[in-house]
Amino acid sequence: MLAIRMLGRAVARPTAAALPSFRPNVVLWPAFTAWVGSRLLLVGVGLWSIATFPLTTDGNGPWSEWNHLVPLNWVAMFSRWDGRWFMYVARDGYSFAFGSQTGESNAAFAPLLPGLMWLGAHAIGWTDTQGLLAVGVVVSHLAFLIALVYLGLLVSRTWDRGLATRTLLCVALFPLSFFFSATYAEAVFLAPAVAAFVYAGEGRWWLAGIAGALAVLARTYGIVIIVPLAYEYLLSTHFRVGPQIAWLALIPAAFVAWMAFMYFQTGDPLAMVHAQALWHRTLMPPWQTFGNFFSGKIDWLTFNSNHSGLDLLFTLGYGALVAMSWRLKRKSLPIFATLLYLPMISTNLLSSVPRFGLEIFPAFIVLGQLVAQRGRLLGYCLVAGAGSVYLMARWALGYWVA
Repeated sequence: MLAIRMLGRAVARPTAAALPSFRPNVVLWPAFTAWVGSRLLLVGVGLWSIATFPLTTDGNGPWSEWNHLVPLNWVAMFSRWDGRWFMYVARDGYSFAFGSQTGESNAAFAPLLPGLMWLGAHAIGWTDTQGLLAVGVVVSHLAFLIALVYLGLLVSRTWDRGLATRTLLCVALFPLSFFFSATYAEAVFLAPAVAAFVYAGEGRWWLAGIAGALAVLARTYGIVIIVPLAYEYLLSTHFRVGPQIAWLALIPAAFVAWMAFMYFQTGDPLAMVHAQALWHRTLMPPWQTFGNFFSGKIDWLTFNSNHSGLDLLFTLGYGALVAMSWRLKRKSLPIFATLLYLPMISTNLLSSVPRFGLEIFPAFIVLGQLVAQRGRLLGYCLVAGAGSVYLMARWALGYWVA
């Protein structure tokens, strides 16, 4: 009963009126329904695709050198492309040759997901390639469910139940939402990131600091979450600094700890940043990134190009939603969305931005507002659902998507 009462407390902020009481089932049921329905759709499409069509001959997708070690299709279809690198970190640890200009390094991949894969696999005694990947798939599925619960909680408290439900549908049915179930970092970043804002709204800064620290360990640029959380703190205290703000120091402390770990592992405290250059990702102004994109002929048919028109469309779409997020009444959300979006378009390539953008959850709140009318919501569900089916089928067969 005490836990339910704590969940039901209104969030008092100086810029908003007292919020109505909250009942847990108002969030749990829509989140669970969106999660189950969307995941069953993706699993069904993936298994059907593998049973019906041949895998691509591009070994970078299904990773043919160890694909025979993963006979479970439900694991293999969610472990394409970068899933291999997370598995390598969980199995072998990090490696990086300082100053190397050739090859690729697993130092580019954040430690939270492979750490959870290692812990889970050793806990159940299934530590081979298949076991590590299976745990990764399960962890991502569960993290996505947790993310949906927190997102529903955040939106229902700040706005209303209807917008919360629409936002959850927009996220779960988004054409690229299968990445929230793959051995990728999207879900394990989204869950603590949203949780941090929920706890900040409740004034439980120790939990907000812990959640923010986990977000940093899930994504390098997760460090930007300290800015909107600090803004929330100052707003709640009428810009007076008190001892509770010290909990937010956990966020940069997590990044420093990660740097120290990388130094002892590889001899380079910024190996996670330097390794990105091996994938041709280096920091530069956004306009230079777009200039590089338009320097070649645009390919409008596939994602598998550094000049993919589909990458451009998703990038511009996210940008429009981020711009519209500044109309949201909780201003820490557009601050977070903007700070998260800018690094995505400032690293030389637009490739993978369609996947990275899944982490900008305020954009989906805006999308939920845009589909408030029943006809728009139905249209979105049909179009997004069709996109999910097509892209999941391609992904399960080992083709590049994002």
